[in-house]
Amino acid sequence: MASSSSTTCRTSTMSHLARPTKSQPIGFQTGKIAMSMVATWDIPGWTPTIDFDWDIVRPPRRKVKIGDGRVSGMAILSATKHVEDAWQWIKYLSIGLGQEFKQITAGAIHPIKSKARNDTFMKRTQPPYNMEAFIQEAELGGGPPLFRYWAEYNDMCSAEITRAYANEVTVKEALDTCVQKTEYLLANGKLP
Repeated sequence: MASSSSTTCRTSTMSHLARPTKSQPIGFQTGKIAMSMVATWDIPGWTPTIDFDWDIVRPPRRKVKIGDGRVSGMAILSATKHVEDAWQWIKYLSIGLGQEFKQITAGAIHPIKSKARNDTFMKRTQPPYNMEAFIQEAELGGGPPLFRYWAEYNDMCSAEITRAYANEVTVKEALDTCVQKTEYLLANGKLP
């Protein structure tokens, strides 16, 4: 699965052989990348910068039905002298007006399941519209690792792409190396 995914990524990127410069943004929001794995917290920063119509789709599934539903935790330091203030802040962000703002900006799924499919979150008037995709992913549960050796793969391929970004190798060389190392990792259960 990862090998075909990395090959697909390689093929998509290779079609333009685009190497960003340090002053040039690289992300999906530039329109130079066709798809990107995102989380709800990416959306508030992207929405004002995207000048094309876009939406959310769920990733393809094979036999394993696991979602990429992650949570963000908040904590109060045991040594704080402001326990009550900290608790009020957490409530504000998680179930108060702060959460309402997150619903407007599509920055988070409401943490209370019965409120997750609220009109503010689900009936958006600007992209992305398909917020149901995020909720369905969360309902599947799970999250990284998306496959065995995810952490190793993530570190390894990020390092290769960084080399292309720094003009140490071509984009093709970086992606070819990433595919080769990924196939080795999946076949042998260890880094090459």
